[in-house]
Amino acid sequence: RVIATAGTPLRRDLLRAWGADHVLDSRSLHFAEQIKDLTGGHGVDVVLNSLAGEAIARGLEALRHGGRFIELGKRDIFENKPLLLYPFGDNISFFGVDVGTLQAKDPQRAAAAGADIVPFIQNSRVPPLPHTVYPAARVADAFTMMRHSRHIGKIVISLDPREEPVPVQPRHVAPRLDPGGTYLVTGGLSGFGATTARWLADRGARHLALVGRRGAATPGASGLLEELAAQGVHARAYATDVADLDAMRQILRELDDDGHPVRGVVHSAMHLDDDPLVDLTDDRIRAVLRPKVAGALVLDELTQDRP
Repeated sequence: RVIATAGTPLRRDLLRAWGADHVLDSRSLHFAEQIKDLTGGHGVDVVLNSLAGEAIARGLEALRHGGRFIELGKRDIFENKPLLLYPFGDNISFFGVDVGTLQAKDPQRAAAAGADIVPFIQNSRVPPLPHTVYPAARVADAFTMMRHSRHIGKIVISLDPREEPVPVQPRHVAPRLDPGGTYLVTGGLSGFGATTARWLADRGARHLALVGRRGAATPGASGLLEELAAQGVHARAYATDVADLDAMRQILRELDDDGHPVRGVVHSAMHLDDDPLVDLTDDRIRAVLRPKVAGALVLDELTQDRP
């Protein structure tokens, strides 16, 4: 037997249409006494709650001996509100349920619970919640509806590109580079890395460490270094494998000793070996992943304690 509460006549009518046995007003706070009357003074077995404040205490009062209170709301929990203990003398239980915390701290249990729910969704025993969809451009209207509690069920914000465009103007913030620090660019002597080196120089970087497997012998490297020098940038080429921890540590040590420690890293080292997937061997795949993945791990280890 289901006793439901809602705060507006429209919602109460909807609950009756959905089949609730009794529907009460959640805003009057008299529902606890009414529930006692409806249950012959015994109370209910389970309260599933999303109300806040005094309504929680009234919900606890509505439980019968040994009843369970399931708290879905978060407001009182986040605000660390006190809970009166007198009702617990009737052997009742209080359960705080936070699906987000469950997913973060016990993902296996969350996954198992989700798997249990899937059959109910597939056979339509659990239908989708009622909801109203707003395009992102009308998000203010959505919040207004929610603030005045005029919605039924959930409010969904759609980012569908076919909807109204979102009136967003990006704020362009110029990067603040340290002219006394060094900016390390892996794969920095060709392609995207070389373009990034020029970009950093244009924005005030005066010291660049450009790492590549062939160093200054990289095709086009000499022209890049001359171009940067003409801008007053001290760019140094290193023939180093970015996945070599000891070699990279030595580069950072040299930069520290020169008084221009690393202040930023762009990891653009890469190795290309394209082919249909069925023709790729494990060794070829490892060769492609090594500079990008192993190099990232090396850079992280060497720079994690640097500002």
